[in-house]
Amino acid sequence: MKNKRILNFLILESLFCVFLVIGLIYGSRLTSVHPRIINVDLKAIRLGADFWVVIVRNTLAFITLSTVIFLGKSISYIFFGINGLNVGIVWSQLTFLQGSILLLPHGVVEFGAYFLLVDAILFSTDKLQLLKKIFISYLILCIAAGIEVSVTPMLAARLLEGK
Repeated sequence: MKNKRILNFLILESLFCVFLVIGLIYGSRLTSVHPRIINVDLKAIRLGADFWVVIVRNTLAFITLSTVIFLGKSISYIFFGINGLNVGIVWSQLTFLQGSILLLPHGVVEFGAYFLLVDAILFSTDKLQLLKKIFISYLILCIAAGIEVSVTPMLAARLLEGK
């Protein structure tokens, strides 16, 4: 069982990374044809802004990923592949420093929650354990939303604007 968990984690992580690189390449090719799609306006990144928007977006992603229960683990492969592609395309429109500051602080926590959710669904031995892990993964996802709307804007203001 432990080997299956590790293998599943490595597959999901690899899919995310491969599609992230594909997104970086694709996104950088977009900018050679068109001007930058994403212009980072640091003044528009407001401290504490849009917390509920982020919660709703993350909850919808959480529910989508939860369909692994009914539709099988291939849904998790698709989910992590598509999200890796999205992150890669967005990051390709930013400098490395901007991408690191704007995406990593909350993204690592957010995807940790998604990995935990898939692990809970695929490998929990009983319903109580499953429900506990689902609750914990959603709580972690809410923490990631808090980081996204509070810590990330603060880091952006201090590190990218030099304040």
